[in-house]
Amino acid sequence: MQTFNRFFFRSLYKLPCFNFGTGPARLNHITYKSTNPDAKLNLVILHGLFGAAQNFRSIVNNTKISQYANCYLLDLRNHGASEHRDTMTSAEMAEDVYYWIKQHKVDSKDLVIMGHSMGARVTMAFATIYPDVPKGVIIVDFAPYNYTNDPRFHTIKSNKEMIEKLAALKLEGEWNDIKKAISEVAVNKDAAGLILMNVVNVGNGKYKWKPNIKAIANRYSDITGTEWEGTQKYAGPRRVICGEKSDYITMDILPSFNKVFEDFDVHRDLVFVKEAGHWVHFQKPRDFIDQVADFLEKLSK
Repeated sequence: MQTFNRFFFRSLYKLPCFNFGTGPARLNHITYKSTNPDAKLNLVILHGLFGAAQNFRSIVNNTKISQYANCYLLDLRNHGASEHRDTMTSAEMAEDVYYWIKQHKVDSKDLVIMGHSMGARVTMAFATIYPDVPKGVIIVDFAPYNYTNDPRFHTIKSNKEMIEKLAALKLEGEWNDIKKAISEVAVNKDAAGLILMNVVNVGNGKYKWKPNIKAIANRYSDITGTEWEGTQKYAGPRRVICGEKSDYITMDILPSFNKVFEDFDVHRDLVFVKEAGHWVHFQKPRDFIDQVADFLEKLSK
C-alpha cells in the first residue's frame, strides 16, 4: 500500500475543475488502447470514493486485461480532474457516464462497465437506467443496499464522520503539519494515504482539495445508499467480485442484487476473493485480474 501511495501522490495531475451548472458533468478520462488490434470490447472503469482514474492503471496495463479491451478510466464528478457539482446521486453520475460515452463515441454494443465501491453503485444505476446499453457489467465490492441505516456497517458511519472533519480542515501551513492533521482524522493509515493523494500544493504554503470535499460531505448518504432508486433491471452478463473479508458485504444482503439484476444467481454471478477486503484490486491484484479477464474472455466469444 505504501508503494501505491507514493506512486499516486507523485502522479497527481493538476487540471482545473470547472462548474458548468446544469446537465451532465464533464468527466476527465485516461485511455489505454488494447494490445490486440482485433479487440472489440470497450471497458469503462469507475473508481470509488476519493479515488481517481489512475487507480486502475496497473490493472488495465496487465496483458490479461488489455488483450481483450480498450480501457477508459474515468474520474467521476467531484473527483480527480472532473467537473464539480453540488449533488452526486448515483443516477446523476450514471447520466454523466452515459453522456461521456456518447460524447467520445465509444461503441456501446461492445461496452463493459466496471465500478468499485461508489463506482459500483454508479455502474448498477447505469445498468438499471440504460439496461440496453452495456454488453456486460462488473461490480466490485458494493451492493444496492441501504448501508446508511444499518448499524452493522460501522465503516459507513466512521467514514461519514471522517469526511465531515476533513471538510472542516484548513489546508494551510507546512506539508508535514497537513499530513499530521489528515492522519489524525483518517480512520486508518490506508485511508490517510488515499486522502493525501487528493491534496494539491498550489504554492506559497497553501494547498487545496482536488475533489469537491464539501459536496462529498453533504451528499455522503447518496453515495453509500438509501433505498435503491432503480426502476428497471439489467438482464445482461454480470460479475460481482467481492472481498472475502470485506466490511461492505455480508451474506444476508446478497439478495439486494435482485433489485438490479434479472435472475441473479449467487453461485453463478458472484465470486469472493480469498483474503481480500474492500480494496480487492489492490490487496489481491492477481486474483482480481484473473476474474476480470475471465469475464472479458467470455464476452469476447
